[in-house]
Amino acid sequence: MISMVGWAAGFFVVILVAAYFILKAKEKNRLALFQVLTHLAIEDMSQPLGRLELENVQRRYNLILDTLKKAQNVAKKPAEKVKCEKLLKDLNDWRLQQIQAIYQEKLNGLLKQYHQSEDINRKLALLFEARQLIKEGILRESPLKKIDNLIIRLYVMQARSLAEGQPEQKKYEIFEDCITKIFNSDIDDKELDESAEFRKLIDEFEILHRKFKGKRSKPE
Repeated sequence: MISMVGWAAGFFVVILVAAYFILKAKEKNRLALFQVLTHLAIEDMSQPLGRLELENVQRRYNLILDTLKKAQNVAKKPAEKVKCEKLLKDLNDWRLQQIQAIYQEKLNGLLKQYHQSEDINRKLALLFEARQLIKEGILRESPLKKIDNLIIRLYVMQARSLAEGQPEQKKYEIFEDCITKIFNSDIDDKELDESAEFRKLIDEFEILHRKFKGKRSKPE
């Protein structure tokens, strides 16, 4: 009877030892898997994209996000969970940086075309496209003030070019059209007030307006 009890106790010890090593092996495998998944996520964030396009950024983002979600499912220890949270934050920062780089590249392309073009209407179209890109609020730095000043300057330049040699009535109409376009361009009033070229045009328009007050009304 004693030998049977001893045998059972011994068998139980063997089972415990076996279970310990099995659990230890599982923990080792779990930790290895966690390290592999987090390493893959970090590696994917560090690798440059083939082409800097929104579709490619989103595809890479989804791939890394899926890897990190798997790592979260494997994570058990508090430090591992904290690491996952940090990597998720890094991933969102990475995605924003990639999108900012795309927007900056587009903006640089528009400004390059602007400098290469000699047609005022084409220049204005490019500036308004650049302005729309900036207004989306993705870029780290916003050169909106610079773009708005260029738009004002071009409109005034265009108005003066068209008005040159024209009779006062025609000049009045050209100035009015220019001022209306500037007011409708969504440029901040502060930028308009600070533009010496625009203020001078307004002053000249007001002089002409007094002459033709009965014929046309001043644009609001």
